[in-house]
Amino acid sequence: MKICVIGAGSIGLLLGSYFAEMGHEIYMLARKEEQVVALREKGITRIMPNLEQVNVSVRATLHVHELPKDAWWFIAVKSHQLDQLSSILSEASQETKLVFIQNGMAHLKWLENIQHHHSYIGTIEHGAMKQDSTTVLHKGFGILNLAALEKTNQPTVQVFQTDDDRFPIHCGSDAYTLVLRKTILNACINPLTAILNVPNGELIKNSYSYSLVQKIFEEVMEAFPEMKSHLRLDDVKKLCEKTAENRSSMLQDIQHGTKTEIEAIAGALIEHASNRNKSLPTLQILYTLVQSKEESGAHYA
Repeated sequence: MKICVIGAGSIGLLLGSYFAEMGHEIYMLARKEEQVVALREKGITRIMPNLEQVNVSVRATLHVHELPKDAWWFIAVKSHQLDQLSSILSEASQETKLVFIQNGMAHLKWLENIQHHHSYIGTIEHGAMKQDSTTVLHKGFGILNLAALEKTNQPTVQVFQTDDDRFPIHCGSDAYTLVLRKTILNACINPLTAILNVPNGELIKNSYSYSLVQKIFEEVMEAFPEMKSHLRLDDVKKLCEKTAENRSSMLQDIQHGTKTEIEAIAGALIEHASNRNKSLPTLQILYTLVQSKEESGAHYA
C-alpha cells in the first residue's frame, strides 16, 4: 500500500518508520532540502526504548506533485500549521485518503472547510522525540487510533488494523469522541510538563504535580460527563507510565523556543466547556502560564 507522510517531525518519522517496516511503500514530504537528501541517503532510523535500532528506506521529496494520488496521506503537522497546507492538499484527488493527526481539537473546525470524500482523524498516544533529521526516538508505546470523519467511510480504515504490540492500530467510528479523549489526555499532561520542565513520568511520581493532574481531570469530566465511559483517571496515569521518559511535544516546543499547541489543546477545551456554561479554572491557569512563556520567548536550556 502507498502511504505518504506529510511532515517529517517526530510523529511523521515514527509513522513512516513503522509503516515502512510493515511493508508499505512510504513517501515523506519534508520542508527542508537537507532533510530530504538525508532521508534519501540514510532512510529513517528508529531507536526503541531498549536501544534497539531499526532502519527503513523511504522516498523523500520537497514537492507535493511527486506524491502518488492513489494513496493514504497522513498529515502529521501541528494544528497551527494546517493553514500552510492549503496548496498541498489541493493537489490531492478524490481517490486520495487524508488522515489528519494533530493534537488538540482546533483542527476539527478547520476540517469543516475541507471538501474531501475520504477524510479521517487519527490520534497517537506514543512518545516520540526527533533526534536529528533522520532519527526518531520511540520513547513510549501507545496506540494509533483512526476514525473516519464521515461514518459512511469508516469500513475502509480497517485496512490498517493490527495488534502489533509495538505499534497497535485501532479503528473506531466516532471521530469526535476520539479527538476529545486525546485532547483531555494531552490537557492533563502537556501543559504541566511544559511549566515544570519534567518528563511525563515525573507528573505521577510527585504528589503535588499528580494532585494537579487529578484536579484538571475532575474539572474536565464535570464539563464533559459523556466521556466518563471513555476515559478514566487511571488512563492518564497509565499514559504517563508508558511514556515516562518522554518529553511532551509542548515541553519540547518550550525547550526549543517554538510555538506550542496550547491553543489547540487547552484553549479549544476551555472554549468547548464554556459553550456548555462550564469552566476549567485549573486548566485556565496553566493555559495562561504557557502562553506567558510563549510571549516572553522563555525556553529551557
